[in-house]
Formats: sequence, C-alpha cells, structure tokens
Amino acid sequence: MTNRMERVDTMNWLLSKKDEHRLALHQYLITHHSKSFLIKDLMAAMGWSRYLTLQAAQQLNVDCQAITQSSQDFVILSDANRTITLHDLQLISGAALKGYYLRQSLKFDLLLDVFLEGFILMK
Repeated sequence: MTNRMERVDTMNWLLSKKDEHRLALHQYLITHHSKSFLIKDLMAAMGWSRYLTLQAAQQLNVDCQAITQSSQDFVILSDANRTITLHDLQLISGAALKGYYLRQSLKFDLLLDVFLEGFILMK
C-alpha cells in the first residue's frame, strides 16, 4: 500500500499549480469537518490571496460537478463571497479528484502517448 501511495504522490509533477491548489483546498475542507468556512479564515490557513481562494473554490465546485456528472453545488459561495458552505463535498474523494486532474493534464496526455508509442513499437 505504501508503494502505491508513493507512486501516486510522484505523479504530482503532472498537475498544474491550479490543480494542486484545488486539491489542497479540497483536502483542507473535508478534513476540518465543518459545513461553513469564512473566506478570510481559508485565506489565512492556505496562505492565499482572496482572489486565489475564491477562484479555487469556484473551480473546485465545477470540477466536482464534472466528476459526478451532476448540477448539484458542492461548494457554495455566499454572503457576498465572504463564506463558503459545503454540501456533500466529502462524497468526492481526494483520489477521485486527483485522477480527474491527471486525466485532464496535458503532461499526462503526452506521457501516455509516448508510453503507448513505445509499447506499439515493441510489438
């Protein structure tokens, strides 16, 4: 199990900075067992600007909707963008989110093409 986790962690270089931010935000939100967070508290905890925090939250919601193929909001901004409220976010695992980001990654796509090309040449 440890080797598998190490392999997954070594694939982080395939992710964009924005993907890493959304993964970090997801991890923070689901591990703090609260349904509501103040943006200013998230900014302080993550060390991000207000803009980055809001963008990560909005995109995380879009990504969760894409993964679940649903229009349900998982991350809801309210109170004039001062509060984030969660709805069933814990149903989406960090591994599923990371897999989604890897499948969307151009670096991963290129690596897969190189691997498959090498595999075809070996036949």
